[in-house]
Amino acid sequence: MTNSEVYYYVLTNLSGEYLYTNDWFKYRFAKTHAALLYHSALNFIHPDDRSVYLTALEECASTSKLIRFQCRKHSNDPEVNEWTEWEFSAWKNEDGMYAGVLQIGHDVVEAKSNDPDLKIVTENLFRSTFEHAAAGIAHFYPNGKWLRYNQQFQELLGYSKEELENLTLDDVTHPEDRNSNSPHFSELLNGTIDKYSVEKRLLKKGGTYVWVIAHLSAIYNQNGNIDYIVKVVQDLSAIKKAEQKFIESEEKFKKTFFSNPSFMILSEQKSGIIVEANLAWTEIFGYSLEETIGRNSVDLGILELESRAQLLEILEKDKKLKNFEINIKNKSGETKTVLSSAEIFPYKGETYILITGIDVSERRKLEEDLKIEKQRLTDILEGTNVGIWEWNIPTGEVFLDERWANMLGYKLAELGETNLNTLTKFTLKDDLNRINEIMGHHLKGESPYYEAEFRMKHKFGHTIWVLDRAKVTKWSEDKEPLFMHGTRQDISERKRHEASLIKNEIRLKTILATIIDALLIIDQNGIIQKCNLATEKTFGYTESELVGQNVKILMPEPDHSQHDQYLKRYHTTGIKKIIGYGRQIIGRRKNGENFPAELSVTEWEFSGEKYFTGTIRDISNKIKVEEQLKQSQKLEALGQIAGGIAHDFNNILAIVSGNLELIQRKIIDKGEQFTKQIGSALKAVERGSQLTQKLLAFARKQPVVPTLVEINQVISNMHEILERVIGKHIQIQFNFYNKPLYLFLDKNDMENTILNLAINARDAMENTGRLIITIDQVQKNILPELQNSPDLQENYAEISVIDTGKGIPPNVLEKIYEPFFTTKAVGQGTGLGLSMIYTFVKHFNGHIKVYSEVDVGTSFKLYFPIMEESPKKENPAAEEKSSNSSGEKYSEHVLLVDDEEGIIDIAESLLSDLGFAVTAVLSADDALKLLQKESFDLLISDIMMPGEIDGLALAEIVKKDYPNMKIILTSGFPGDLRKREYNDLTEFHFLSKPYKAKELEETIQKVLGRKHEL
Repeated sequence: MTNSEVYYYVLTNLSGEYLYTNDWFKYRFAKTHAALLYHSALNFIHPDDRSVYLTALEECASTSKLIRFQCRKHSNDPEVNEWTEWEFSAWKNEDGMYAGVLQIGHDVVEAKSNDPDLKIVTENLFRSTFEHAAAGIAHFYPNGKWLRYNQQFQELLGYSKEELENLTLDDVTHPEDRNSNSPHFSELLNGTIDKYSVEKRLLKKGGTYVWVIAHLSAIYNQNGNIDYIVKVVQDLSAIKKAEQKFIESEEKFKKTFFSNPSFMILSEQKSGIIVEANLAWTEIFGYSLEETIGRNSVDLGILELESRAQLLEILEKDKKLKNFEINIKNKSGETKTVLSSAEIFPYKGETYILITGIDVSERRKLEEDLKIEKQRLTDILEGTNVGIWEWNIPTGEVFLDERWANMLGYKLAELGETNLNTLTKFTLKDDLNRINEIMGHHLKGESPYYEAEFRMKHKFGHTIWVLDRAKVTKWSEDKEPLFMHGTRQDISERKRHEASLIKNEIRLKTILATIIDALLIIDQNGIIQKCNLATEKTFGYTESELVGQNVKILMPEPDHSQHDQYLKRYHTTGIKKIIGYGRQIIGRRKNGENFPAELSVTEWEFSGEKYFTGTIRDISNKIKVEEQLKQSQKLEALGQIAGGIAHDFNNILAIVSGNLELIQRKIIDKGEQFTKQIGSALKAVERGSQLTQKLLAFARKQPVVPTLVEINQVISNMHEILERVIGKHIQIQFNFYNKPLYLFLDKNDMENTILNLAINARDAMENTGRLIITIDQVQKNILPELQNSPDLQENYAEISVIDTGKGIPPNVLEKIYEPFFTTKAVGQGTGLGLSMIYTFVKHFNGHIKVYSEVDVGTSFKLYFPIMEESPKKENPAAEEKSSNSSGEKYSEHVLLVDDEEGIIDIAESLLSDLGFAVTAVLSADDALKLLQKESFDLLISDIMMPGEIDGLALAEIVKKDYPNMKIILTSGFPGDLRKREYNDLTEFHFLSKPYKAKELEETIQKVLGRKHEL
């Protein structure tokens, strides 16, 4: 039917406004759908027939009867009259309420003309309409049998002509809509009515149904009986869809109107009477719907009459008014600011004004507050160096403020058009990758904000540091960043302070690290704030373990429990007992060990808080050293006594020995008896001399006089003294090398070393066991420790001292060479023995090894470089061309200096016998005076002499002022040599008292480089 070119199909609302028309109506009446929709049908009706149209419309709407009438189309040509016939039927919505009028019409020319030719045309038109009409037409008998039907009726139901002939009208009608169920059909058959229209469902071939409007009319024969019934059906599918759309549109309108969060009111244009309002209106303005509908805005006190008139004037002119703000009073008299839009539109033949809006009172208040806050922020920022930037991420646009540009020395206008490059072009390239990485994390949503510190180039060429902070303030639905707002602050001054602080921190850490004493900083509550490395070493805690702890953790009882009271008492009374004073305390290490310490405390303030700095020195070793020093001083005193006795005894022995030698020379031809007795006396003197040498060795007062010694012989000569020292219950075993081994070292120190090792072995074996002393020759490859030494030799003498004692524990073994370290009981050892041995060995380019097993024994191995068998001249400068002949005496002038007259007499006699001219004096002072008057070839002087100048000082003066003068020093107790740190006497030549005439002559020969036989 929608494609019909005969029938007009129209749906209007109850006001006559078009809701739907078919294409044939559009073509014949308005050409376009847009020209019809929501326009009144009166616009297309002849002015003289409009009253007829309105009467039919109102009658149909009020009585719901089927109304038929004829009227003319509206035409601009008054001579043209195009008649149409219409059939109106009322249309109901889903709620059963009348909502519109269904209008079906067609052109009727014959109704207004009696021309026979025109009737023929009409007849042909009717026949053509039946056969070719877009609507379905069927003629059937009252019993439902078909008389005829057109092609459109068949196509509507989907049956062929043959299929339809075998069916009745009831077969193609929905059971609920069949004629037998229709009272109108009965009335038609009874003649009560001659036609009617009804909406019903026809069954299609496939079992589906189609809504149609059926127009039924009875055709009577000449007898006045019904001949057949004409049924015209029109497809209502489009109408039903339009109805559904209308219903949906109505429902949508209701939802939109009543549930819209914006308030909406509909009022008559002329009177201003409100005909509809939604819930948002009641919530915003406090009026109920009952209080609102039927009254105008002026009556409600919403608007003043003048304001409404001005608004209406604008609307009548522009028809629409969008986004205007207006102040409206609510029910309680409070003024609301609303953002509104208004529009005039026709509805049911009247014009109405629809006003919508939202309450922006709170928003405007917030905006005002924001404006004030923004101004306040602007005022604050004006006094800072903080610049603001905004970034439109999709477009790349960047907005900067004046302070941002000023920070770099520019005015904002100088930067020109700003974009992302503006943010980066002033940034140092070295910082860009780091900035982009941090920015990237934030743009991906991986961090809550972006923050970076970096460097920028100033207009004047220097670099400034800035702090950039920003955050994405708007994201898309796809979680893509859209807008970013940030600030940029100049932190150059802060960076300079930080660099200074870092430098000071490094300096402080360096100072703290170099302080050898433990240093602690605590606050006024005793909580540790900082400590140095020495604190960790002293107490055994790491810094992280100490910081935050109370300092009493480092104190044993009772100080541990009472420390807090100490601090409280100081804060209360201000009386200082420790601060500013040093005192000795007891500290406690992490392992629970207590130790003595010296504590000093200083007080200082920072930011109104008190702090204390404590310096703690572990004095465990100091106390131990002091005890050992007392012991050492006792031994030193004993050594001084022993040395003094040995010195005096040596002088006595020298006089006795010298006189005996002189007597022996005088009586050598007078009898064997006296010669033998004198020889025995000389042997006794020699034994006494050996005794004093041992006494000096005990007192460690022997001078360091390195000579070439044969080590097998040196140790072999110690057999007797070793047996006496270690006792009879320990077996001694010597294993000597099969060839002489010559070493260049101090014989006395060597003997003292062996003696010390033997005594240690004896103590370790607790007077029972075996001591083995072995001498061997080894090569350098067994001493990897010396491979990089510049003094490395090819062959070494290995001296092993092995015992079968209790051994040395590993924890003790690493400390045995430390001075004053000893495991012996108090009074039994000084802890200096192995330390002196180590020093002696290293002094002569040697090496020492030790191997020990607990309860098995200990082995000390000493290594010294092996020397040539024949010793070189110790003083090549003293070498001269040839010695005197056996018959020739010496003729040199000798200056003899000694404070013992007995020794002077003997030495003078021996020297005179050798042919020397001798001048003797009793002090070094006298010798210096004499040297200024006479010249001498040789100086022989004792070392230990009274006066300001001793023999050693005299020798130094002579060496400097008289370089051609030869020097020989003698002494029985040269203790001061060690005190003055003289390690050897090779440059002066030394002769130990008591000396024999032969020893004196041999020494003179070495000095003068000549030889003479007595």
